[in-house]
Amino acid sequence: MKKKKTNQKPLTLDKLIEYNQKVLIPFLKENFITRKEFQELRNEILTHFDVIHKKLDVLLTEKTIREYHEKKRKETLGNLSLKL
Repeated sequence: MKKKKTNQKPLTLDKLIEYNQKVLIPFLKENFITRKEFQELRNEILTHFDVIHKKLDVLLTEKTIREYHEKKRKETLGNLSLKL
């Protein structure tokens, strides 16, 4: 069994630190967000959700009122046709 020869040197702590500073830390900064950024994003999403919720509430109220008036109009037309 032959041992494979490599020209690579063992990884030292200094080399690991250098690698982390040059490669790993910038990669993490690009691909992950900070707690503060997350909170800002969450607040923005919740604000948009509140706006959408208010608009939906208005639309549902209008629909309920429209259905009520339509029902009353049909009842009134039904009563008028019975009288004729």
